[in-house]
Amino acid sequence: MKKFFIITRNHRDETLEALVSDIKKAIVTAGGECSDASLPSMGEDGSGVFANGERLPEDLDAILAVGGDGTVIRSAGYAVPERVPVLGVHFGHLGYLCDFNEETIFEAIPRLLDEDYETEERMMLSGKLIAADGSAVTGRIRALNDIVITARNGLSVVRIVVSVGGERLYAFNGDGMIFATPTGSTAYNMAANGPIVDPKTRLILMTPLNPHTLSTRSIVLDPSDDIELILEQRAPGVKEEAIVSFDGTQSFMLHPGDKLSVRASTKTTLLLRLTRMNFLERIREKMKN
Repeated sequence: MKKFFIITRNHRDETLEALVSDIKKAIVTAGGECSDASLPSMGEDGSGVFANGERLPEDLDAILAVGGDGTVIRSAGYAVPERVPVLGVHFGHLGYLCDFNEETIFEAIPRLLDEDYETEERMMLSGKLIAADGSAVTGRIRALNDIVITARNGLSVVRIVVSVGGERLYAFNGDGMIFATPTGSTAYNMAANGPIVDPKTRLILMTPLNPHTLSTRSIVLDPSDDIELILEQRAPGVKEEAIVSFDGTQSFMLHPGDKLSVRASTKTTLLLRLTRMNFLERIREKMKN
């Protein structure tokens, strides 16, 4: 590896600016090349353009995502089309996707240039919104962590009908639904008491949010399953609206009769791994109080 690109959150402070500068200097001193850019504001992903107008350089070997898991996830949106691996560098909040922090990253730089690393492939989800009249609202949108459906008004309840492979599974009233990847199992899915699974596996987690029934539970589905969620009208005259969010960045409205189609994406995210820590060791380390 020789050519690197650092991605950070949009709002940088002096400490983050200094860290980025030090990392770039360390890479250049070790014989590599490095440039950097900030992520655009939330909701502006997808154009391929960063906050300063810069685009992802060509012939890139790796992306260093400096921040928390959110920075890694949003960086993946730029990395996936080009098949560029991402290394998470923890800065600030808890990071399940970050193996290094602002101190240990400097130990990793010589190893990256010496090709002393492993590449881990992570599955992604693909979601598509379809209006009640059958017209497409969106194309296929990828998510590394999760696709989440919640009531537009946080205090409201929505009625959700779920089908798998064309067969109705269940319907319930509740706060919403989470579709998560194995990578996303330690995110919102975990907070909603969904199962934690090894991120290297391939499966789809479906976790209802506060269902108003005792029979609705989290379900682990095969990645080949096609899942369909429909927002139903609970009662005449009730204004039903929900929000569908892809990795917490891109959000869309869902109205009664609208459908959300979810399946495993044909694309994957590549993460760089330099530590020999296994999944259970990583979980124990991150969950230390």
